[in-house]
Amino acid sequence: TYVRAASENDQDVGDRGNDAHRVTGRELRAKVVGEGANLAMTQRGRIEYALRGGRLNTDFIDNSAGVNSSDQEVNIKIALGAATRSGRLPFEERNRFLAGMTDAVAHACLRNNYQQSLALSLAERRSAADMGFNARLIRALAARGLLERRLESLPSDLELGERQKAGQGLTRPELAVLLSYAKIALSLDLLASRAPDESMVETLLVGYPPAALASAYRPDLLAHPLRREIIATGLTNLVVNRCGPSAAVRLADETGRSGVEVALAVFAARTVLDLPPLWERIDALDTKVAGAAQLECYARVQNALVRATTILLRQPADPPFGARIERLRTGTSELGGSLASVLSEGAQSSIARDRRELSAAGIPDDVATDVARLRALAEAPAIIAGADRCGVDVRAAATLRFAISDHLQLTAIADKAQALPAPDYYDRLAIAAAEAALDEALAGMTMSALRSASPGSEPKAALAAWRAAGGDRLDGLSARLADIASASGLTVARLTVA
Repeated sequence: TYVRAASENDQDVGDRGNDAHRVTGRELRAKVVGEGANLAMTQRGRIEYALRGGRLNTDFIDNSAGVNSSDQEVNIKIALGAATRSGRLPFEERNRFLAGMTDAVAHACLRNNYQQSLALSLAERRSAADMGFNARLIRALAARGLLERRLESLPSDLELGERQKAGQGLTRPELAVLLSYAKIALSLDLLASRAPDESMVETLLVGYPPAALASAYRPDLLAHPLRREIIATGLTNLVVNRCGPSAAVRLADETGRSGVEVALAVFAARTVLDLPPLWERIDALDTKVAGAAQLECYARVQNALVRATTILLRQPADPPFGARIERLRTGTSELGGSLASVLSEGAQSSIARDRRELSAAGIPDDVATDVARLRALAEAPAIIAGADRCGVDVRAAATLRFAISDHLQLTAIADKAQALPAPDYYDRLAIAAAEAALDEALAGMTMSALRSASPGSEPKAALAAWRAAGGDRLDGLSARLADIASASGLTVARLTVA
């Protein structure tokens, strides 16, 4: 162990053979550290170095490919076990088949490493703003007996408060610890539930091994003795890597649903929005655009995924996500195909602004356009629910929803609400409750407009009829909301009034 914290001594480190070669985190002048072996630095040494601006993960993050490759190897051999024992796959042929999958396994391990490090980059980027979420996660993990704060060198509540006052969040090494424990907690919850047995998540099992195995031995793979564990791991990685370490706890608190339901909703939202191809296109921008611009793309996709997930979680639990997923997929595709004709002027302006910002940062126009469109497509679950309830097509429901939101400036208020600082976690829950109330009101007004429309009338006519029926009451409401939306700073009080 070559680096310790200034608050530690060589005896604390317990590596006498390297006492003569050790420095403190504050003395380390390298800009970036990668730990190619276990415990090259103490965790306190890492944190001290990171607080001074050093860039690093932890040993268990940097070295996770070794564990990952062993995991893949064992599970692949188990999948082929029955075929080998029965003689369908002779032993020598099995060994050649395994050797032929070497590159595919390496690619899978590197992809997992990439996504895990990306998750840390996104969490680090929002660390100061998300301090309340991360503090809540620390307390939740400790309450379950999964995490010992002192043992893992995580800050006390007092230290967290001091960092928050200083505008500092958790460092990357601290976030790495949280990420790991968040995965442990969610995986345990999933395995204790029926979620891994849901037919809609079977694709996580089929997509786990190299494609050659999934194609040639699909029945053996589906009968894998560890199928539930593989699916639970895939779901866990999706939630934590793509939505952040605190996502499961945060969304459960905000919607009153369980962490297991959050995981299934994230999977459904990812599928409905067809995000994997877009993530791959953003991945392909490595070294071609500035890292900050690339992270901005990932962050906006993450925001859309969390938004769509939140909408799904606020809808009735029956029917379950799996039963709705095909309808949501076709409805979202329909919405995407008609987006230009259904968006209000305000929504079009917001998307155009997002696209310009990304393009100006060097993001290719096609990627910038598709990332910007997610702002509107994330509303698809709410639009489709309203359309089905009123017996109209998705286009009509979308047109009215966007128009009413524009008229009452609800999207502008919601955007400001997302940017509100929330030093106390309960402030964030209050903000989430207000956002839920705005969503519920918008859904109710959209359905009211749809139901009051004359049969066969165009959405614009239905909107005009709805506004006329609202009369002075609607005008007064519109004026008050416009006042709140245009104010220089939104507060929790103003949002509550809205």
